[in-house]
Amino acid sequence: MKKLFCFGYGYCCDHLARMLTEINKTITNEEDKWSIAGTTRDREKYENMKSQDIKAYILDEEKFLVDPASALKGVTHILLSIPPGDEGGPAYVAHARDLLGIETLQWVGY
Repeated sequence: MKKLFCFGYGYCCDHLARMLTEINKTITNEEDKWSIAGTTRDREKYENMKSQDIKAYILDEEKFLVDPASALKGVTHILLSIPPGDEGGPAYVAHARDLLGIETLQWVGY
């Protein structure tokens, strides 16, 4: 199974997730299907993501992901969708080592 993890689950990530969910309905081979996870700071969006079978994570303001090893386990695709700050992309700044250590990672987009 392909696993997409979206840092900053907003409009673009939601649109992509909806497309992948529709594509999943046409795929018979489990290895080609997508599972989707993402982060948000918004509780309402968090609940909405969960209702769509998206593994949702609330971002911790200081550490971003509280348990990155667990959240990123088996991820094949990452979409960094949080606007950059003065230091660069905040998710990358917070989790560069974690991202570089994902053995299953095939693609990263910003």
